This record gives sequence, C-alpha cells and structure tokens, in this order.
Amino acid sequence: MSDEKMLESISKKLDGVAHDVRSSSFRLDKVDARFDKVDGQLDKIDARLDKVDTRLDSVEASMAAMSSNLKIVGDQLKTIAGQMSSIVGKIIENDHRLTNVEKRVDILEVATH
Repeated sequence: MSDEKMLESISKKLDGVAHDVRSSSFRLDKVDARFDKVDGQLDKIDARLDKVDTRLDSVEASMAAMSSNLKIVGDQLKTIAGQMSSIVGKIIENDHRLTNVEKRVDILEVATH
C-alpha cells in the first residue's frame, strides 16, 4: 500500500472515530441531562421528606402532651371515683339513719294513739 492510501485509510478511520466520539458525547450529554432531572426530583423528594419529618416531630410532641393530659385526667378520675365511693357510703349511712328515724316515728305514732 502506498503512503497516500494508508493516510487516506487512517483519515477515514479517524473520521469514523470522530463521529463515534461526537455521537457518544451527544449521548453522554443526554444522560447527564437526565441525571440532572433525577437529581432535581430527588431534591424535591428530600424537601418533602423534611416536611414530613417536621410534621412527625410536631405529632410526637402533641402525643406526648396528650399522654401527659391523659395521666392527669386518669388521676382526677381516680379522685372522683374515691369521692363517689365516699358519697355512696354517706348515702347508705343516711338511708339507715332515716330508716331508724321512721321506725321510731312509727313507734311513737302507735304509742300516742
């Protein structure tokens, strides 16, 4: 092969390689753009997760406050239950006293007639 033909063959091969490089570069640019888009979407998801995390912290704080309030209410209900028991005891005691007074009244009525 002559030098000219060899140069021409190498030139054609270089043109083919240059075309492949341009094509690969174009494809890489497209892939890079897609990665940028995915990165943007991940940033949005991350921001949304941050909001959810903040809301969860708020919910946890509210739950802790509610738990504390429920304990207070439970303690108050125990106190009320104790008071109710005391009141029921006094009602029963007064009922017995009233029954005794009624019996005495009945006895006195019979004795006076």
